[in-house]
Amino acid sequence: LIISNASFQWFNHLDKTLDKLIRSLSLHGVLCFSTFGKNTFRELHEAFAKAREVLKISKPVYPGQLFCTLNELRGMCQDIAVENNLNNMKISAEEFYDYEYFDCCKDFLHSVKKIGANNCQINGNNIIPKFIEKVIEIYDKDYIENGMVKATYHNLFFYLKL
Repeated sequence: LIISNASFQWFNHLDKTLDKLIRSLSLHGVLCFSTFGKNTFRELHEAFAKAREVLKISKPVYPGQLFCTLNELRGMCQDIAVENNLNNMKISAEEFYDYEYFDCCKDFLHSVKKIGANNCQINGNNIIPKFIEKVIEIYDKDYIENGMVKATYHNLFFYLKL
């Protein structure tokens, strides 16, 4: 039995990690994990894109890790099963959305930092203060509901059994 909660999104080579974990299972072994999906922090990703456009920044700027969709991750598991001749492996997957609300974007960013999540440095992702100020301005203006800003959590749950 291998269980993991909210850690797979940090792996740089998720496919290789999944392959190793699946191959480590004994007959009737189970791998259960949850991770965040592609729509996690959707609002922040959109605010980054809008800030890039407003500030005319041509290089990509990422607010964090890039996550998979449910189907992408399920496909990855299915490909690993086929490659390892594990044709009887059962794959169950579900996704759910949760929302959290904050007084402002800065409060949201502080909450993310408190849990240990930081900005990724994909391709030398250097972010200047002016850019962050614009992101915060856009987020506070465009993603407000009932006087609070919204943050989306796209939760993926997987159960794999040999």
